[in-house]
Order: sequence, then C-alpha cells, then structure tokens
Amino acid sequence: FDLTALILVQVEGQFLVDVEKALAQYPEVHGVYDITGEFDIGLLVKFRDRASLNAFIKSVLRMPHIKRTVTNVALNVVKEDPRLKL
Repeated sequence: FDLTALILVQVEGQFLVDVEKALAQYPEVHGVYDITGEFDIGLLVKFRDRASLNAFIKSVLRMPHIKRTVTNVALNVVKEDPRLKL
C-alpha cells in the first residue's frame, strides 16, 4: 500500500456519526477523525494504486449525506510511526 491520502469529508450535520461509522468499515481507512473547520471528517487512507483511490472516492461520494470531499495525496512520507511514545 504505497499510496497514502488524506481525504476531507463534508457531511450533513445530523448524520455525522452514521457516516463516520460507515467510513470506518472500509479496509483502506486507517483513521477517521472529527475535525474542525470547513470539513467535518478527516480520513487517513492507504491504497495499492491510483485506480483503488479513484474507486474509493467514487464509492464515498455515492454515500448518502456526504456533501463533498477534498483529497490530498501524500507525495513523500517523511515520518510514519503508529507507535505512541510516552
């Protein structure tokens, strides 16, 4: 899974939790975050290739209550460490 993307999702407010639960079920999704600002959800997702990313975005946009998305593709991974150092 060499392709990493950050996808911002705008949702109809009263359906936020339902949409988050649905998005969390996708195997490509590594993180679902409530965020502040213009968008409601931030997704951290990983894909094998651009075709997989394209199919994922189109699938998400067909979901009810999603207004729009903005996708940011990571060009280089400077640091990626899922371990929390205390």
